[in-house]
Amino acid sequence: WEIVQNPGLQDALAVEARQELKSRTDFPSKSSLSNLGLLDRVWQESLRKHPAVATGTVRVLNRTVTLPTSTGADCFDLGAFTVSTLLEIPANALITIPPFSVHRNSKHWPQPELFDPSRFDTSTISSRHPSAFQAFSSGPRNCIGAYLARSEALSVSSVLLRRFELSLADEKDREMEPDDYHMLTRKPKNGIFFHVKRRLD
Repeated sequence: WEIVQNPGLQDALAVEARQELKSRTDFPSKSSLSNLGLLDRVWQESLRKHPAVATGTVRVLNRTVTLPTSTGADCFDLGAFTVSTLLEIPANALITIPPFSVHRNSKHWPQPELFDPSRFDTSTISSRHPSAFQAFSSGPRNCIGAYLARSEALSVSSVLLRRFELSLADEKDREMEPDDYHMLTRKPKNGIFFHVKRRLD
């Protein structure tokens, strides 16, 4: 959806895909995925702006936790607000960190509503807090399927962009209306429909 909104970006992605997939019938190899840098950044930015698991996962604290004080570097950032006093969270409390909210924290994501794949340039990533991107959670219990999801997304997207040009079937879809949350996932309320045009080269 974000790619279709930006024809120049779609053209650049098609060029990148064409460089890796010389023939229309080619499918990317494991090694060629690492050469799809622009597509990888677009995919990550899409997950930032539209996380599939928007409400996050739930964890139960196995012990009481006291958050740090608010002075200097010890200030504890919860995304939408910063803890200014000591906060004790009791054992057995349910904790969730919603990626949808974290990914719109302007402290880590300037102009968060803007779609900007350059947020995932190597230099930009290294300057950002490692937990600011929560598409697959983070830490020792992050999503075990993250690598598989990336491989599948880049493989399928590169083939589609190599072979076809996409455009919105209905101009009303330029504004995506999200459906109400269904458990953990988020999706467009009425779906999004595309025109698909075969590329000649």
